[in-house]
Amino acid sequence: MKNLFAKFALSCALIAASFMGTQQAKADFIAYDNHVTAKPLQNFGHNLGLDFHVNSTIRVSGLGAFNNGVMANLAGVDPTKGVTVGIFSLATGLLVGPSVHFTAASVGGTQVGGDYFFATNYQLGVGDYSIVAFNDKNFNSQGLPNTTATLNTGGGLVSFTSAGGTRNGRYNTGNSFGLPTGPTGNASLYPGAPRFDAGTFTFAAVPEPGTMALFGLGAMGFALRNIRRRRASV
Repeated sequence: MKNLFAKFALSCALIAASFMGTQQAKADFIAYDNHVTAKPLQNFGHNLGLDFHVNSTIRVSGLGAFNNGVMANLAGVDPTKGVTVGIFSLATGLLVGPSVHFTAASVGGTQVGGDYFFATNYQLGVGDYSIVAFNDKNFNSQGLPNTTATLNTGGGLVSFTSAGGTRNGRYNTGNSFGLPTGPTGNASLYPGAPRFDAGTFTFAAVPEPGTMALFGLGAMGFALRNIRRRRASV
């Protein structure tokens, strides 16, 4: 009986692991998928923020900095500082989850197009946020349509506006990492399409508890039937 239970538990674990691995691989999106560009980069060594709205809870699986495919660009405008990226809540003005620091010597990350990513693992609930990059050699569309980036909503999990859809870009001239706030916080707020290639993130949907419970019961039933068939054939 103990042997049967052990096989049953192992089967459930393997099925669940396989399911979750497949779902994660299929469900991760790059929010601001910045492409390598031949256009000039901007040496703005301060904070650049891109606002977005989370419509349904997401898991942030990675934070990225735009380097145009060149690791040397992660030294930043001021090479003594590197590039820092993090997500801030617009409701509180506080950093949500850990920030990530990049340098030209960074290792262990992943280059995708014009962005270099480090893995993270935390959740964002429904609300308004800004992904902020500090000291990044960014690309600025100067108000023109930004053809160097692809926006991915994850099937509607996020929207690339905040505060009722009125804005989604911000900056300040601060010399340390932080959220640019306005109108009194030395910040400009841009309407329209995101205009910077700077900070970005990868994300995936967070399964509803009820969905996972149903999957767990289904996996257990499948595993139990499989064990019974094997015993009957012995």
